[in-house]
Amino acid sequence: MRPCDRHSLVAGMAVLFSAAFCRATETDTVLLCYSTNVMRFAVVDGAWSAQSDFAHKTNSYGGTANNFAALASDGRRVFVGEAGSTLTRILEFDLSGNYVRRLALVGTNIEHMCISQDGRRVYATVGISLSSPTNSAVVHRYDAASGTGGIFIPNQGTNASGAVLWQLQGLRGVATDSQNRLWVSNRNTGEIFIFSETNGSYLGKISGLNNVQGLHYSPEDGTVYGSSTSTNTFAVNAVTLDATTYGISGLNNRLGITQVHGVLCSGRWDTRDISSYDLGTLTRAVLIEVPANSRQIITLPRVPLRPTAGRLLVSESVSNRVTSLTVDTGYAVEREGPFAGGAGLTYGGIPLRSPRGVVAFSNKVYIAEGVAGGRILRFSKWGTYKQVTLDFSLTAYSDCVPTALALTPDGQTLYVTDAHTLFIAGNDVAWANVPTNGYYNVNSYGETVYKIDLATRAVSVFADSSSVAAGNLLLEPRGVAVDASNNVYCSAWFNKTTSLSNGAGSLYRFDSTGVRQASVGIQNPSVCYFDPDGIYVPEATNALISGAGILHTAFGIEDFWWTPAGGDLATRSKMLDLGTWTDYLDAEVVDGRMWFTDPEHGTLWRRTGETVREATLTGLYTPTYLTFIKETGPEPSPAGTRVIVQ
Repeated sequence: MRPCDRHSLVAGMAVLFSAAFCRATETDTVLLCYSTNVMRFAVVDGAWSAQSDFAHKTNSYGGTANNFAALASDGRRVFVGEAGSTLTRILEFDLSGNYVRRLALVGTNIEHMCISQDGRRVYATVGISLSSPTNSAVVHRYDAASGTGGIFIPNQGTNASGAVLWQLQGLRGVATDSQNRLWVSNRNTGEIFIFSETNGSYLGKISGLNNVQGLHYSPEDGTVYGSSTSTNTFAVNAVTLDATTYGISGLNNRLGITQVHGVLCSGRWDTRDISSYDLGTLTRAVLIEVPANSRQIITLPRVPLRPTAGRLLVSESVSNRVTSLTVDTGYAVEREGPFAGGAGLTYGGIPLRSPRGVVAFSNKVYIAEGVAGGRILRFSKWGTYKQVTLDFSLTAYSDCVPTALALTPDGQTLYVTDAHTLFIAGNDVAWANVPTNGYYNVNSYGETVYKIDLATRAVSVFADSSSVAAGNLLLEPRGVAVDASNNVYCSAWFNKTTSLSNGAGSLYRFDSTGVRQASVGIQNPSVCYFDPDGIYVPEATNALISGAGILHTAFGIEDFWWTPAGGDLATRSKMLDLGTWTDYLDAEVVDGRMWFTDPEHGTLWRRTGETVREATLTGLYTPTYLTFIKETGPEPSPAGTRVIVQ
């Protein structure tokens, strides 16, 4: 081959590679609401294709089958508003169409919905009347994570002199803009009212928009678009509030309006299609045929509106999986999916078995298998399996049941406790879906904390019953923690095999060599967690709770206590008193917000006060241990796979 031919071939390949790798496919998911179902469409580079229904009334979500009316999405979930009943709800689905829960009970007919630009609030227009004045037409607002809320904009408002500022009746549309303003259309008067999202205060109105219906805000061009019952489409500059009316032949009654690939689109009430329309050329085009009588249409956000701060990883021991829960920047927690474990998955040729302890350092996550001779598995923080760090069945400690995990501040040493039985129901009651294998009929106990050098993967005994006071045993150590000075803390559920029913246990502090430095006898401690900050939300009222400390459970199991890190463990301040005898197993604090696991009730709780908790997530299968990993973007490509084409 001549040099010039070779050069031409390389150049041609470069063009082909450039075209292949630089061309970005534009993809959107669009939902269209009907009274009986929600249709789903995939739009790829402008080509529309109908998918399976996203939701259907006949599925009787939550045991009730109401008509559908409205849609909203924060890019994590889809919210479907119902109509026609005093029991109407806002339903929550994941992005695949799986029903998650009832977000809110609204109790009156929902007409239109939207989400705030930060994804934290769901708005709904309700109680409208198109034929006569009504006192029922209002705007509701709900927290997108907790579902708390209610009436936000009342039916009418007046100024100081008593003049009416707004009177709601035919609320056909609602939208939010990037200036934290709420836009509400009133079809019967041809007006759009503007309110503050901060406090609901009235900011003004735009008139002359005859029969305005659905609203959509475009952050790209700072415009609020409105559909109507006629061929008119309205465009309002969100800064100047100047409104322009565009008449497009062939368009008619549209309840909803959205943008797909930047193009305005609507389903039409009287016509069997979804149409796009261009306000510059005043033309429209049929995108896809659909049934008539469609209601609201939305385009799902391509990325979540609420940024992800990180993830809580929770071991669900009985179901043999570790679940990933996203934590957004507002500290709302949502189930993301499996992190490890599941049908057909193996690690080193063996499925994940009864995961317990989970701990993270930098981009590494370690998971303990809670079976005799279990393994310590290492994953990337993104869930990619890396290796078997240690297989206890191949060591001199083959009877170890790896349980709690803790890492030194430099991430070089891993501590592993050996606890044979975790599940003992409160008041000796059998748990649902969990075998009753409590301590009262078990004669096998763990009594060791092991130390693994992660550089060499050598394992040794760090502390055992010979490390504690004479006459006591290090029985069933359920928790372990390491502070910033490399002190190691351990919670032992019991002290003696002869006193299993009296609740006697201990909390220990060892130095980095395994020499016991302090201990305190307390009832049945499980949780043992090092918090380097000691700042909590809500604030701890006890002034002694400040700075680095150890959180632990004790005294009836339902109480959480705090003791200073590096101390003698004698000073303990109550952090949380919940009163009910419940076996919490692990805790995690993220920016002062404290979560803890409840395997007995399958619940992840969050501390919300000195004596109160809030269920963050229910329906988990024996959630045992958890850890938090910060969001740092997608997983980097493996080294050595980069290809450079010139």
